[in-house]
Order: sequence, then C-alpha cells, then structure tokens
Amino acid sequence: MKSRVRGGKYVFEYDVGLSTFASVAVYKDREASELRTCKTVQKTCLRNPADTMSRLKQLQAFQNLTHPHVARILDVIEEPTTLFIVSEYLAGGDVDDWVEEVQREEDNTCIDEVTCCSYTRQALLALVHCEQQGIVHGDLRPSSLLLTTKESNAVVKVGDFGLASILDPDRSAIRRQAGPYTAPEVLDGSSPAGSASPDVWSLGAVAHALLVGQPPSGGNNSNSGVFAMFSRGNDWAERSPQSRDFVQMMLRPAAERPTAVRALHHPWLKSLIPSARAGPPEAVQDVPSKTLCYMLAVLLVPPLLPLVDFEKLHWAFAQADADADGLAPRHVVQRLLLSRSMTKEAAEASVEIADVGGTGVVDLCAAAVADLIGREFMTNGPIPSAAELGQRLMKRFFEIYGDNQRPTLTCAQIRSRLRTGTLREMERCCGVSYDEVLANFPDNCPLTSQVLAASFINCGGQGTPIGVGMQRNQDPDDLTQCMLGFGDLENVIGGIFKACGLARSIEHGRRRNLSAECL
Repeated sequence: MKSRVRGGKYVFEYDVGLSTFASVAVYKDREASELRTCKTVQKTCLRNPADTMSRLKQLQAFQNLTHPHVARILDVIEEPTTLFIVSEYLAGGDVDDWVEEVQREEDNTCIDEVTCCSYTRQALLALVHCEQQGIVHGDLRPSSLLLTTKESNAVVKVGDFGLASILDPDRSAIRRQAGPYTAPEVLDGSSPAGSASPDVWSLGAVAHALLVGQPPSGGNNSNSGVFAMFSRGNDWAERSPQSRDFVQMMLRPAAERPTAVRALHHPWLKSLIPSARAGPPEAVQDVPSKTLCYMLAVLLVPPLLPLVDFEKLHWAFAQADADADGLAPRHVVQRLLLSRSMTKEAAEASVEIADVGGTGVVDLCAAAVADLIGREFMTNGPIPSAAELGQRLMKRFFEIYGDNQRPTLTCAQIRSRLRTGTLREMERCCGVSYDEVLANFPDNCPLTSQVLAASFINCGGQGTPIGVGMQRNQDPDDLTQCMLGFGDLENVIGGIFKACGLARSIEHGRRRNLSAECL
C-alpha cells in the first residue's frame, strides 16, 4: 500500500504523520509528475464505509468548493481495508511547522503583525466561501492552514474542508483528541451538527497563537478561562489593540460570536489588509484601481441613480439578504443585477470591482456601486479592466461635477450636485457619510484627477463601509505603504495613471505647484 496505489498511479515519497482521522503521507502523481498529500483512513474506524466513500466522492466533485484559499481534494480511492484521500500538496508546509521554523531561526522572534493578519484573513475568506456552500471544517487548527511557500508572503490554503463531517459525524474522534483549538461547545457537545460557529472560535485560537506565540489557555477551554487570560494582558504588550479585540471577539461564547462573514469586516483585518501579503499577486495588484473605481462610483451614485431605482435595488437586496445581516454572497447579488437589465458578464465584472477586498460578500453600498458600474459603464463593447474602468469613471466624474472649462474641481462644486434624494438614502441605508468622503480631499489644493485618485487611494475608503477601521491622520506615504504594501505614493498613483491613461503625471502637477502636501 505504501509503495504504490492503484496500479502505481501514486508512488510513496515520505511520511508526514497523523491527523485526527488518518495517517498522512506525501505521494507523487506519476501522470502529472507532481506531489500530492494523501490521507489513509482505516475502514475499521468508519461506521458506514460505503456511505463515507460516496460522500467523499461528492465532496471531491463539488466544483463550487474551488477557491484560491481552499486546498482541493483531487482524488478518492477505495482499497480493501482503507480509503485513500488525495489532495493538493503545498510546498510551504503548514502554519504550525512554519511558525516553529521561523522562531527557531530567528531566536524566538515574534511574527510581524501584518503576516498574522494576512494569514488570518485568508483563512477567514476560505471559511466564508465554504460556509456559503454549506460546508464546515470542524477540526480547524494551525496544521490545517497550508502555505504555498516558506516565505511570509505565502498564500494560505485551508485543507480538509468537509472531512470532519464525513469521517467523524458525531465528533467523537475530535473530542477524544481535543486540543486548544477545539471550540468549547464542541467539547461539551452543545454545538449542533453542521454549525459553522466552532470554526470561527478555532480560527480565533489560531490567530491568538500567531500573535502571541501560544493558543488560548485556561480552564479546559472554557470561555471564562479564555477571558481571564485576556484580562492579564501581558502577552499582548507588543500587539495592536485591534488585534486583541479581534481575537477576543472570535473567542466569545457561541451565542455572542460573529459569523465568519461579520468577522471578515473587523477593523483589524481592514487596517493592515489588503497588502502585498494579502493573497494572490494578481488580486493585490488590482486593489488600488478597484478602490479608485469604488470611491468614484460612490460619488456618482447620487446624481446618476434615480431615487426610484435605488429604492427598487434596496428592496431586491433585502430579499436577497436571507439572514438579514446586511450582506449577501456575490453570486446572489450577480443574479439580482441580471434582473436589472444587465448582462451576465457585466454583472460578474461589476460585482468583482465593488467587492474591493475580495471578501466574497457584498453590502448594499457595494451593490449600488456594482449596479451603477454595470449599467452605466459596461453596456457596450468588451468588459474593461479595473484600470480602464477607472479612466471611464474619472471622465464621467468631471463631466458631472465640472464646468467643462477647467480641468479642476472644488469641493463646493461637488457638494452642490450631490444633493439628491438618492444621497439621503445612501447615507441612511448604506452607511455612507458624504461629508466624510469629501473630507478626504486636501484643503487649498485644486482637485485634479491626480489629486482625486491619490486622495481616494490614501483614504482607504473613509466615509464608506470599506473604510471602517482604517486609521486617519496618517502621512499619505505611510498610509499608502500600510494599505497597499508598495514603496511610495508616486509609484502607486503613477502606475494607475499609466494604466488608466489619465491626464497629467504627478511630476507635471508638481511643476504646476501642486505640492506633495496636496497628495
């Protein structure tokens, strides 16, 4: 069994160890010439091996599970005495091993908080996606978080989604091998089968371990013990208050704990993310352009979206928001937009832009942004990229708010054209503060396209739902570095202007006495 499986398709390479339900080894796929992670489950440990095999095959075939932060099951093989589960192999190993290696090589140095935040956020994105598909993890721990490389900017993929529900439906094996990452309600048996809430607690415990070097402790994982640990606070001296608040929120009792979707919107995850360590490079590169598009669209909604159309959108969104939490999955909002005279391609692309952080869920403000973008800017010709869309939005912005005589605007001009019934509803229902949005613009500085773009990107969405938790009153260069993970403001904005084809360069603006302070 160990040397070859199924006619030699997989050839044994080396043992990894034991998981909760199986022995784990690395095999080589001879056809693909790639390594695979393989779990061997003994049938004697299963109540109904035939049913288990069927459910594993269903999980493997569940195409909706494909996600950049979920490690896929690639093959399931039945042998006379065992089941063989083949999944993606990731060269970086798991977070548990990586942390040990970093601390050993760097003399027990703490992992920087940006990396802790990035890894936590990527794992949370996986939880959100799978929960929307009705799949929970059930046995989340640091070894479940797999890394594409051994570098701190690795992409995280969560492994073993859905396996616990199939291999250990009554959670007896999990309780026998419970550890500090097992939620209290799983230990005492009070959590209903299929509940996603224990995964939130477990990820909070993983974040705790990343931030302070050890999982939560005290009282057999009782919530009173966890909060007693927090009250001491000594382990958190080097970490931000927001990180501590995030972990404390995740470790609340089950009745008070947020869903994975709500947790994804915590200020800590927004204060340091997106950055160059937030996920796949192609997704990170689009963040500046998507932020610019989002903010321009927020300001274009009041003059371009009639109040009656906004009210119809609001009603349709409320119907789509099944649990009334103010958020709806992206695919649901895409279907909603299809009913508003939009093509499938336009609906998908506009929602992709509006979901700036790549969370997979959309609030009413983002739905309004997507509706405007899809209906106004994606009706003719091929679907534009985020950079190309930024150009179109900026051009329309100056057409709506300018006077066609000067290539600059003032806040007074913008305010005078913002006063519509739709603005009132955007503020009342969407969490937008237009006064705060306009406060992002510099004082005593002509509002050119460059200044507008720089202001929007540096503000991090202040005045809108995507800006909740972003810090204010920072130096523009520092804030850009924090948000985007790039070296300096000119590189970021210059790249956007080059991609968008916007009017003047930063340097040309400086020659016209638009000082760096304006940016």
